[in-house]
Amino acid sequence: MRTRLILFFLAVWGIVFYGITQLVNATEDPASVHIISRQEWGADESLRIWKSSRPVPQLKEINLEFINEFAPELKIIRKVTRNSAGEKYTWPIEYTDKIRKIVIHHSDTKSPITDTAETVRAIYHWHAITKGWGDIGYNFLIGPDGNIYEGRAGGDYVVGAHAALHNVGSLGIVLLGNYDDNQLNHPQYQALINLIAYLCKKYQLDPLGIESFRGKNLPNILGHHDVGKTRCPGTNLIRLLPTLRLAVAQKTNPSSFAFQIVSTPNANDLIFPSGVTSWFALPLKNTGNFTWPTTSLLEPLENNFYLTKTSRLTQAVAPGEITSFDIEIKTSAQERFEVLNFNLKTNGQTLNNLLIPLLVKGGQTEQYEITHFKRPRLQLFYGEEGQGYLMIRNLSLYTWHLGEIKLVDENGQTYGSLLDQAIPPGAIGKFEVKIKAPWEKGSFRHFLNLTKSTGEKLTGSSIKIVYKTLDPDEFLRYRASFPVENRLTLVQQQGETFTLTVENRDARPWLNLKEKQIEFKSLGENVPKINQIFWQEDRVEKGTTGHLVFDFAPPLKERNAQFFLYLSCRGEDLFQDNRLAFSVTIVKAIPKAELVTKPTLVVVKANQPTLATLKFKNTGNLTWKKNQTNLGVFNTIDRGKFYTDFWLNPKRPTTLLEESVKPGEIGTFQFLVATSLYKIEREQYKIGMAPYSWLEMLPVTLLVKKERVNTSTTTPISPIQPTSSNAPLIRVKLGFSGNQVVIKALNQGNLILTNDAGQTETLSSDANFRLEASQVQIENQSSQWFKVQAASQGVLVVTNWEERSSYNQFRGTLEIRPVGDQLILINELPLEDYLKGLAEEPNSEPYEKIKALVVLARSYAYWYLQPEHRKFPNEPYDASDDPAVFQKYLGYGFELKAPNVVRAVEETQKEVVTYQDQPIKTPYFSQDDGRTRSAEEVWGWKDTPYLQSVSDPWCDGLKMRGHGVGLSGCGSRGQALAGKTYQAIIKYYFQGVGVGQYK
Repeated sequence: MRTRLILFFLAVWGIVFYGITQLVNATEDPASVHIISRQEWGADESLRIWKSSRPVPQLKEINLEFINEFAPELKIIRKVTRNSAGEKYTWPIEYTDKIRKIVIHHSDTKSPITDTAETVRAIYHWHAITKGWGDIGYNFLIGPDGNIYEGRAGGDYVVGAHAALHNVGSLGIVLLGNYDDNQLNHPQYQALINLIAYLCKKYQLDPLGIESFRGKNLPNILGHHDVGKTRCPGTNLIRLLPTLRLAVAQKTNPSSFAFQIVSTPNANDLIFPSGVTSWFALPLKNTGNFTWPTTSLLEPLENNFYLTKTSRLTQAVAPGEITSFDIEIKTSAQERFEVLNFNLKTNGQTLNNLLIPLLVKGGQTEQYEITHFKRPRLQLFYGEEGQGYLMIRNLSLYTWHLGEIKLVDENGQTYGSLLDQAIPPGAIGKFEVKIKAPWEKGSFRHFLNLTKSTGEKLTGSSIKIVYKTLDPDEFLRYRASFPVENRLTLVQQQGETFTLTVENRDARPWLNLKEKQIEFKSLGENVPKINQIFWQEDRVEKGTTGHLVFDFAPPLKERNAQFFLYLSCRGEDLFQDNRLAFSVTIVKAIPKAELVTKPTLVVVKANQPTLATLKFKNTGNLTWKKNQTNLGVFNTIDRGKFYTDFWLNPKRPTTLLEESVKPGEIGTFQFLVATSLYKIEREQYKIGMAPYSWLEMLPVTLLVKKERVNTSTTTPISPIQPTSSNAPLIRVKLGFSGNQVVIKALNQGNLILTNDAGQTETLSSDANFRLEASQVQIENQSSQWFKVQAASQGVLVVTNWEERSSYNQFRGTLEIRPVGDQLILINELPLEDYLKGLAEEPNSEPYEKIKALVVLARSYAYWYLQPEHRKFPNEPYDASDDPAVFQKYLGYGFELKAPNVVRAVEETQKEVVTYQDQPIKTPYFSQDDGRTRSAEEVWGWKDTPYLQSVSDPWCDGLKMRGHGVGLSGCGSRGQALAGKTYQAIIKYYFQGVGVGQYK
């Protein structure tokens, strides 16, 4: 009666879960199985014939010691080198005298398999021709449809090419598909059991046996990972290997089991709803020689995923009789193939295992999305901890709480957890990632998934972590060559860095140098203080030079010092010859400068600040540094006459443009000035530098006046100019968060409101638009989103965005969407308007550099606007204002403060970078150490020939900041100051590209 009620309930709710109660039909004869022959699947036998034009196979070398040790297992009893026509095979057909192991593989095929025979033919061509193996490597192949295909030609006892050093004496079976990412289906699993049972019968293998093979005790049925450094046949197949062996044993020798699953109507197709607790009855026949008492029960093993509990018998069961056990399971919506595993316990005895395969099919939906991943380092020393973090969006329907969600790998080991207290649906949480390197050398890989503390795995993309371990003893006490004595001069009260060139004379490269904490001790008198010592490079190849940087603190007294330094790392000497001699002279500071450019007249246009440029030569002995050197108004207690909002403060217009200016070099100061007077005004300026106040120099006079405009012929221009309508629209997710938003028009204009049903309302110019997450509606009609725009292409202001009160103004429209109890804002506007509000580059940078960055930023955004390249494919927006994931967008507020950026956008309108006439994605970064990096070097990209490493002498001596690929910030600044155009700058850093216009 209960079964009928369950089936009626399921008929109402629909089919979402299939339970298959019979793994093995015990009446089937394992002595035969249908195998699709090579001729039937269309094998081109000419591919096995040797041709000199084909690649020579790269084989693993076997040393004589290995051959002698395992000679009985490596015995070849027959070898066929030519076919019946006398043609030579690429790889001879070889036969062994005994089959000892069956090795399971997966093909790691990522894309869906629609034509199994075609996939088999593709693998055959790849192995025979591309790999040069002369034939398919596997002995058998099993498709997703459960069909079995003949693999390597030759028949019984033929030697395959599927597991290096373990081919002779083994058979290779490959399941087509990827079983790291996907679950095995039932037809494929059943075919695998049938095939292995057939082979075990043929070659007299014990499915549960463990015997020596190549010096190790290994199961007779094993995975590729058991005999090689690989994850093949995939996590989900490896998990099923123990039950697979038992299933084959039940099929090959059913009489040895004390029970048998009875096939009853609908027993193979019980239907269960997902996400609820359900029961099903499992009929069993007592095939033993004693009665099962009422105390008998099915005891579940620990690996059961859905199993909740089982019932006991209600009456004794004599030999030959049939009974049933009730089994309770609780399913989820996650698609999964699982084999329930039981022991039957009766009379105090544990009988053989019972296996029941279950296939869950539900509406599989993503429960989380990875938005950013800062990976741990790729190389770690033994026992060292690597750290990273993940930003993950909660796509589930419930809030994640601290301690409830963890990052767990395929073996159940925890590698990180949620750092935030609570992450509601739609919000992004931060997860720490921690790995600890084992005390062994090798490469390691983990696949992490979000998992509840209960063990339930959330649905989403796996996070892959790969790293190598290094023995620290192999990377200390370097053999190196460097100057015996090092002379340098330090200036009083100014810190300085000294770079020591070191030649690698080891027979190996030096690795992970930037991660090494270098300690030192000194011997001598008057030794100046050293803040730190660090490597400039992360890797130095053998025979090449690297650079150690010594960061000296500002000395206080004039004096001479001679001393020795002894360097170490983790308590061990850094070099074999470890003594460095220094001779240091500390001299008095002379802060001086003189004007290079003559004072010129700056004419200010109406209502627009104008750029003034002053250049000075460093005539002292101090190095000017950007963060310590600025220009100031001289001899005034009030603010400067030409002050604008872009100055640092009312008396200091700007800082040094260059990062640093050494003695004898030229430094530049650029700043915006304004005046309301039409007559020439004068103001004096001097350079200030910490800690010396004013430099020794004559005050510099700047002349400024306002331009006169013929008002009779001038037409007033609106301060807000719309962009050409043919520019593509871009939708930008803003960083606003809250459950209420208040919007108004900047110039007190009307607001036009539209919802997803096309209904509109107009608010008068004196009204603010206020909306809460629970009130997204027009005329009492609920909406998925709300769009707000100002009349006459005006600007919108989000008045309650307090943390961005200076940058809360936006062109275009603002779309409001509720996510849980929060609102998100999406700014939709033309691409050219978007670029004007993009704060990727400050307004004070050289103009040609600004133009170059504008073109690159436009190229980057335009590339992601294309349907095939969308950065956020499942979201209602194209971009984000978060520079960590897209670009730093501040909107109309930045546009008002960056006239040079606006001008650059207008002068380069629609220009993008192209390669072979196609737009490309154009990365850029802040600073390098004298050369940029190629995309292949940093990210492994092999299809971007325009992203190559180039010399960047404008950045020599600087530290690396950013990924290093594409345009360099310090290099482009240097080229712009040297007179290079923005197009020349772009073509220097991107090889073989052009600059065209999008359509």
